[in-house]
Amino acid sequence: MTKIKGKEATKLFCDSQAAAIDRIEEIQKVEEIDCDIRRLDGYLFQGRDMPADMIDQEMDAVREVGAPVHRLMGVPFRAAKTVMSCAIRGRRPSIPSNTLPA
Repeated sequence: MTKIKGKEATKLFCDSQAAAIDRIEEIQKVEEIDCDIRRLDGYLFQGRDMPADMIDQEMDAVREVGAPVHRLMGVPFRAAKTVMSCAIRGRRPSIPSNTLPA
């Protein structure tokens, strides 16, 4: 995204996403909504035939805009334990299962 939109627009986008997640949590608490909302890590992982240094480039771009990121080996999927990856901590809310229609 930084290559297409630039660093400032990318930072604004990332900040707005983080603020949206914060707001969801705030509403849930203030309104006393009984749900099991929680933050999940977002993962970017090496695709088939993708050079491993692509993850390093993506991590550098994420760090440039100030988001928390770290390098991992593998992702939490059974078939992807040996791929290069990075995780952005706590940036994705889970869908509260107890608020979905049955």
